[in-house]
This record gives sequence, structure tokens and C-alpha cells, in this order.
Amino acid sequence: MIKVSVIVPVYNVELYLEKCLNSLVNQTLEDIEIICVDDGSTDSSSDILKSFAEKYSKIKLVTKTNGGLSSARNAGIRVAQGKYVGFVDSDDWVSIDFFEKLYYAAERHDASIAAGGIIRVKGDKHRVNINYTDEELFSDIQDKIKICNIPEYCYVWNKIYKLDDLKKYNLSFVEGINFEDVRFTIRALYYLERFVTVPDVDYFYRKRKGSIVKTLSPKNIEDKGKSLNDMLDFANEHGIKFDDKAKSFTVKKYVLFYNQLVLIKVRQTKDSFIYLLFGFLPIFKKPRNKN
Repeated sequence: MIKVSVIVPVYNVELYLEKCLNSLVNQTLEDIEIICVDDGSTDSSSDILKSFAEKYSKIKLVTKTNGGLSSARNAGIRVAQGKYVGFVDSDDWVSIDFFEKLYYAAERHDASIAAGGIIRVKGDKHRVNINYTDEELFSDIQDKIKICNIPEYCYVWNKIYKLDDLKKYNLSFVEGINFEDVRFTIRALYYLERFVTVPDVDYFYRKRKGSIVKTLSPKNIEDKGKSLNDMLDFANEHGIKFDDKAKSFTVKKYVLFYNQLVLIKVRQTKDSFIYLLFGFLPIFKKPRNKN
């Protein structure tokens, strides 16, 4: 029996891919499959994937035309055979015992989601974003929102999910839009009841220039706003409350593209839009229209 299917979307990450794959093929958990979805790479990523697939039988290679991160993740879900699925971005890596600890914690508690810590890596600097010190089970949605630090950290990749439950609730990623984690995470936490935190294990998230979510573009601005609105509307419809002190997302930036100087930033909270001159000086506030 395959315990965990690890889904790795790959697109033009030749500089980082080997580190990611080495952290996966050397996992201490036996009976895992590593589903690498080559999303139409045009650099040497495809050759790296083929080389690893020839050497390691646990790697399953899926090749498709470019459709974006959500499309690649969904393609991986469709062929996954594990009891649980996890997601690793191809420029990141995980602790060597990451999936073993998450899997057995989930099994001990009959949990549908197990989550580990997050360490953000920027160059040579490491910063702990989430650190769980105890193995604890949560079922109340408000407790899960708090322990995951939502809305600030709507990440899918520091967790594993019971595959049957994803299928039961038809949970997948909206294709053609960036910031898809925001939509997915709020629904997974709501529908998949039993959630366990796992200490002493980490997902290493590489923050780098040129990544999709760090690219300033009209599409990213629009997609981030749509995804946040979707999350807020879903929360309102299902009685989910966010801490009033929770950090808001910056969803729109109006910039002088010639030199990337921020002229007006629009910061969205759960209730309003705040317009900031030069990115920091509040000049106008208006309520957010709620569905």
C-alpha cells in the first residue's frame, strides 16, 4: 500500500530541482510515490526528471503541456494512489523524515490533515514561520484557523491530506488563476475535520525573485484579490471568523512600472479596502462589498 503520494509540479526550475528531489527520494517513509508533473518545462528540468525517474522507481513522471501550477497539481491528484497526498513545490525541500512523521501522526489520530512546521529560506537566511511544539489534534474550525495562522499563511505544502476526503468533498485547485492555495486551504480546513500538528519536522520554503507569486503583474494583482475575496466570502457563508488582529493581504498595487516605485497600494482587510499613498500613507478607506 502506498502511504503518501507526493505531488511535485515542475516548470523551469533547473537550478533548484535536484535539491528538491533529493529530499524526497531519501525520505525515511517507505511506500511513498513521488509524482513529478512536468508542466511543459523548456529548460533542463525535463532531463533532470528523467534522470531521477530512471534511477528511482518511486518516481512517477507525468508530462503535460503548460497549464500552470493548479493544473499540474490536479494532474497529480488524478493519478495519486496513496492514502494521503502532499504537495511540494519544485524549488523547495523538506526534512528527511517529513512525510514519515506526518503520516504516522495522522494515523495515530485518524486525522484527515497533518501539518508540519515552515521555515522560509531567503538566500542564506532562514526564518521560522510556523513551529509546532506538540502533537495536538484539532477539530473546531476556529482552532484550525488559529493554529495555521490563517489568513497570513494559506499554504498547502506543509501538510498531507487524506485522498479519499479530498475526493469526497471534490477539493481540487482552481485552474488558470494564481494564489490558488488561498481558496483550497480554507475549504480543506473546513471540510476535513480532524487536523493534527506535528513537531520537529519542517518544510523549507524558498523565497526567490522570479517566482510566480512574487512577480508584479496585473494578473497577479487581480488573482490575489479574487482569491482573498473568495476566502472571505466562504468564511462569511460558513460562520468562520478571523482574528481582528490578523494581518491583511496586500491585494493590489498601482505602480510606476518604469522603476517599480509603488505609487498607491490597496490593502484589503476582511471588511474594507485601505488606499495607501507611496505604500504606507493612508489616504482613503472604503467598505468591502460582501456577497
